[in-house]
Amino acid sequence: MHQHTENSLDAKVNLTQLAPDRSYTFNLNQSEEWVRELLMELNEKATSRNPEDYLGETNISLTIELKKKNNPTFGPILLASGKVEAEFVTECVRTLQEMKDQVEAEFKAVFIENIFAEEDEYADTVELFVENEMYDLHFYELNRADMKEMVHEVIFLNINEYPVACHDTPLEYADDSNNTKQ
Repeated sequence: MHQHTENSLDAKVNLTQLAPDRSYTFNLNQSEEWVRELLMELNEKATSRNPEDYLGETNISLTIELKKKNNPTFGPILLASGKVEAEFVTECVRTLQEMKDQVEAEFKAVFIENIFAEEDEYADTVELFVENEMYDLHFYELNRADMKEMVHEVIFLNINEYPVACHDTPLEYADDSNNTKQ
């Protein structure tokens, strides 16, 4: 089995440019434009500055291993596995103060041709058992698999929707600005 490591990957991977049964590993961070866009979206909940203004103090790293296979049922498929980690700025849901938060998630996805999305059997399917493992199901169109959309889904299914900076911070009430209550 061949292994190839790179530090750049298009947001939409062209399956025709990948050799079958060969592993390609990509180590990415915010220097890749589409990965930086994901980090800026994570920073959008902090409202004291523009999301891009936080890029110097936040980070994202992404490792993706891609392998194109020929499947007897689906034809060409793309297996994508890896890990995403990010530290970003958000707001505490309790105090609305700016705070840092983190997300870390592993993923395993399979991309099959979008003609299968129209079949009843796969219309509401979110996972697929292929290559003796269970993968999150995604579809590719015109031989292009959307890595940005897949990683976006992984991130936003795993972030803490209710981040709290400190549970002990007293809350200030609008009708009583001189006093704080717990």
